[in-house]
Amino acid sequence: MHFRPLYLLLGLALFAGLGAACQSKKKMPAMNVVHFDTKTGIAPAFTVAGVRAEQVNGRINVAIISQEGSMLQLNGLPVADLQAGKVKARSYRVVYLPGGVQPACTAAEGKSRLVLQQQNENGWEMQLQTGLMCGTAPLEVVCRVSFTVPEPTFVAPNQPTQ
Repeated sequence: MHFRPLYLLLGLALFAGLGAACQSKKKMPAMNVVHFDTKTGIAPAFTVAGVRAEQVNGRINVAIISQEGSMLQLNGLPVADLQAGKVKARSYRVVYLPGGVQPACTAAEGKSRLVLQQQNENGWEMQLQTGLMCGTAPLEVVCRVSFTVPEPTFVAPNQPTQ
Protein backbone atom coordinates (compact mmCIF):
# COMPACT_ATOMS: atom_id res chain seq x y z
CA MET A 1 0.00 0.00 0.00
CA HIS A 2 1.35 3.36 -0.98
CA PHE A 3 0.90 6.40 1.26
CA ARG A 4 0.45 9.43 -0.89
CA PRO A 5 1.80 12.83 0.22
CA LEU A 6 -1.36 14.51 -1.06
CA TYR A 7 -3.51 12.62 1.47
CA LEU A 8 -1.10 13.58 4.22
CA LEU A 9 -1.33 17.25 3.25
CA LEU A 10 -5.13 17.11 3.06
CA GLY A 11 -5.28 15.44 6.47
CA LEU A 12 -3.03 18.09 8.00
CA ALA A 13 -5.05 20.90 6.39
CA LEU A 14 -8.29 19.42 7.77
CA PHE A 15 -6.76 19.09 11.23
CA ALA A 16 -5.47 22.68 11.11
CA GLY A 17 -8.88 23.94 9.95
CA LEU A 18 -10.67 22.18 12.81
CA GLY A 19 -8.16 23.59 15.28
CA ALA A 20 -8.68 27.12 13.95
CA ALA A 21 -12.45 26.72 14.19
CA CYS A 22 -12.17 25.61 17.80
CA GLN A 23 -9.89 28.55 18.59
CA SER A 24 -12.30 31.09 17.08
CA LYS A 25 -15.18 29.71 19.14
CA LYS A 26 -13.05 30.00 22.25
CA LYS A 27 -12.41 33.72 21.68
CA MET A 28 -16.02 34.87 21.30
CA PRO A 29 -18.50 33.96 24.04
CA ALA A 30 -22.17 33.07 23.61
CA MET A 31 -24.78 35.85 23.32
CA ASN A 32 -25.17 38.21 26.30
CA VAL A 33 -21.96 37.08 27.97
CA VAL A 34 -19.05 39.14 29.31
CA HIS A 35 -15.78 37.33 30.02
CA PHE A 36 -12.86 38.84 31.93
CA ASP A 37 -9.31 37.49 31.94
CA THR A 38 -6.27 38.55 33.93
CA LYS A 39 -2.66 37.42 33.97
CA THR A 40 -3.08 36.55 37.67
CA GLY A 41 -6.05 34.30 36.95
CA ILE A 42 -8.31 36.16 39.39
CA ALA A 43 -10.95 37.67 37.13
CA PRO A 44 -14.07 39.47 38.33
CA ALA A 45 -17.36 37.61 38.10
CA PHE A 46 -19.79 39.10 35.60
CA THR A 47 -23.21 37.57 35.01
CA VAL A 48 -25.22 39.76 32.63
CA ALA A 49 -28.41 41.01 34.29
CA GLY A 50 -29.37 43.39 31.49
CA VAL A 51 -28.25 45.47 28.55
CA ARG A 52 -29.51 49.03 28.12
CA ALA A 53 -28.83 51.43 25.30
CA GLU A 54 -29.56 55.12 24.85
CA GLN A 55 -29.26 57.50 21.95
CA VAL A 56 -28.42 60.98 23.20
CA ASN A 57 -27.34 63.93 21.05
CA GLY A 58 -26.44 61.69 18.11
CA ARG A 59 -24.38 59.21 20.11
CA ILE A 60 -25.09 55.67 21.30
CA ASN A 61 -24.25 54.54 24.83
CA VAL A 62 -24.56 50.85 25.80
CA ALA A 63 -24.49 49.72 29.44
CA ILE A 64 -24.07 46.04 30.29
CA ILE A 65 -25.17 45.57 33.90
CA SER A 66 -24.06 42.58 35.98
CA GLN A 67 -25.87 40.74 38.74
CA GLU A 68 -22.80 41.35 40.91
CA GLY A 69 -23.27 45.15 40.83
CA SER A 70 -20.69 46.12 38.21
CA MET A 71 -21.19 47.63 34.77
CA LEU A 72 -19.35 47.62 31.43
CA GLN A 73 -20.08 50.64 29.24
CA LEU A 74 -19.48 51.52 25.63
CA ASN A 75 -19.93 55.30 25.42
CA GLY A 76 -20.11 57.95 22.74
CA LEU A 77 -20.45 55.85 19.59
CA PRO A 78 -21.66 58.25 16.87
CA VAL A 79 -24.97 57.17 15.32
CA ALA A 80 -23.28 57.61 11.92
CA ASP A 81 -20.85 54.80 12.89
CA LEU A 82 -23.72 52.44 13.76
CA GLN A 83 -23.37 50.16 10.78
CA ALA A 84 -22.56 46.49 10.33
CA GLY A 85 -18.85 45.69 10.46
CA LYS A 86 -15.81 46.84 12.39
CA VAL A 87 -15.90 50.22 14.10
CA LYS A 88 -12.78 52.34 14.57
CA ALA A 89 -11.64 52.32 18.19
CA ARG A 90 -11.31 56.11 18.34
CA SER A 91 -15.09 56.43 17.75
CA TYR A 92 -16.09 55.29 21.25
CA ARG A 93 -14.89 54.82 24.82
CA VAL A 94 -15.01 51.68 27.00
CA VAL A 95 -15.31 51.94 30.79
CA TYR A 96 -15.69 49.20 33.41
CA LEU A 97 -17.21 50.19 36.75
CA PRO A 98 -16.38 47.36 39.20
CA GLY A 99 -18.84 48.56 41.82
CA GLY A 100 -18.38 49.47 45.44
CA VAL A 101 -15.67 52.02 46.12
CA GLN A 102 -13.29 50.71 43.46
CA PRO A 103 -12.14 53.18 40.78
CA ALA A 104 -13.28 52.86 37.17
CA CYS A 105 -11.20 50.89 34.68
CA THR A 106 -10.65 52.43 31.26
CA ALA A 107 -9.51 51.06 27.92
CA ALA A 108 -6.30 52.20 26.34
CA GLU A 109 -7.14 54.50 23.43
CA GLY A 110 -7.25 52.67 20.13
CA LYS A 111 -6.80 49.22 21.70
CA SER A 112 -10.41 48.01 21.36
CA ARG A 113 -12.01 45.89 18.67
CA LEU A 114 -15.73 46.43 18.12
CA VAL A 115 -17.83 44.59 15.55
CA LEU A 116 -21.51 45.39 15.04
CA GLN A 117 -24.08 43.31 13.23
CA GLN A 118 -27.63 44.49 12.60
CA GLN A 119 -30.28 41.94 13.62
CA ASN A 120 -33.43 43.88 12.67
CA GLU A 121 -34.53 47.50 12.27
CA ASN A 122 -33.35 48.65 15.72
CA GLY A 123 -31.69 45.49 17.02
CA TRP A 124 -27.92 45.06 17.03
CA GLU A 125 -25.35 42.52 18.11
CA MET A 126 -22.14 43.91 19.56
CA GLN A 127 -18.88 41.95 19.85
CA LEU A 128 -16.22 43.76 21.87
CA GLN A 129 -12.65 42.78 22.72
CA THR A 130 -10.60 45.25 24.71
CA GLY A 131 -7.89 45.64 27.27
CA LEU A 132 -8.64 47.68 30.38
CA MET A 133 -6.39 49.14 33.04
CA CYS A 134 -7.68 48.85 36.59
CA GLY A 135 -5.11 50.90 38.46
CA THR A 136 -1.91 49.07 37.50
CA ALA A 137 -3.58 45.71 36.77
CA PRO A 138 -4.45 44.86 33.16
CA LEU A 139 -7.81 43.21 32.50
CA GLU A 140 -8.85 41.66 29.18
CA VAL A 141 -12.54 41.76 28.24
CA VAL A 142 -14.43 39.82 25.59
CA CYS A 143 -18.16 40.30 25.33
CA ARG A 144 -21.02 39.63 22.99
CA VAL A 145 -24.38 41.24 23.67
CA SER A 146 -27.47 42.30 21.81
CA PHE A 147 -29.23 45.62 22.30
CA THR A 148 -31.99 47.73 20.83
CA VAL A 149 -31.39 51.35 19.87
CA PRO A 150 -34.15 53.51 21.38
CA GLU A 151 -35.63 56.68 19.96
CA PRO A 152 -33.18 59.60 19.97
CA THR A 153 -33.24 62.17 22.73
CA PHE A 154 -31.60 65.56 22.91
CA VAL A 155 -30.09 66.94 26.09
CA ALA A 156 -29.26 70.65 26.06
CA PRO A 157 -25.84 71.49 27.46
CA ASN A 158 -25.69 73.38 30.73
CA GLN A 159 -26.34 77.05 30.18
CA PRO A 160 -24.26 79.57 32.12
CA THR A 161 -26.20 81.62 34.67
CA GLN A 162 -26.34 85.36 34.21
